[in-house]
Amino acid sequence: TELGFILSSRYYYAFNDNVSFTMDTDVLGSDANTILSNDAGLNFKMTNTLSTRISYRTDYNSSPAAGLKSTDNTVGVSLVLNF
Repeated sequence: TELGFILSSRYYYAFNDNVSFTMDTDVLGSDANTILSNDAGLNFKMTNTLSTRISYRTDYNSSPAAGLKSTDNTVGVSLVLNF
């Protein structure tokens, strides 16, 4: 057994009714490992039911499995359906 912790942050900013920015950050840690995830995105409302999201996500692992890098970055483009 070991002691662990989690810290989370959720940030949202609306530039106007159609464009917003979000940033979600999570840190999960213990004696064995620390994992950090950060997801930043711009959201564009196209209609009442459709939006587009462009995001950049970084994942960090202080003790990655053998052969893997400690940091992974992902760029995403999504079509979001609101209902």
